[in-house]
Amino acid sequence: MTRDIHRAIEQVERVMARALDESGAKLPKKKTPRTRSPTIRAWRAPVSNHFQYPEPKVRSVFREKTSMTKLSVTARAIKVSIPLDPAAVAMLPAPNQERVELAVGCDGLRYAASISAKSLRKAKSTISANGADAVFVMLQGKLKGSEIVECGLVAQAKIVKAK
Repeated sequence: MTRDIHRAIEQVERVMARALDESGAKLPKKKTPRTRSPTIRAWRAPVSNHFQYPEPKVRSVFREKTSMTKLSVTARAIKVSIPLDPAAVAMLPAPNQERVELAVGCDGLRYAASISAKSLRKAKSTISANGADAVFVMLQGKLKGSEIVECGLVAQAKIVKAK
């Protein structure tokens, strides 16, 4: 029985080698170094240029559901919470004015925010007292276009849990 299996495998290898040689003949021939002739048991695929074949068309994994109902709701505001780099906030100058214009950049977009100078001074003192690695700084407010309105700056010291 094992002899029949080996014969079947050899036959399949021969047919595959012949088919690949014929398909290679249809493509424009390049001068490639000739390798040893393949044996029946150790067949090697001919070297080919993978860029000459077109990319397979990929089916979309996410199909649009035809039975899905689309609903809409109007919101009063969009709340944003932006985590900021404590080291960058510590490097900001502390002006003596009442309000400060802060520009926040993310993904190539810029958002303008007007924050209290007092909250900036408090955040800077929290960062200097605890260190930049031990403080979390966040800007919270409402998004209106490219502006963050009614926003505040918060800095909190991170608490390390004792084991």
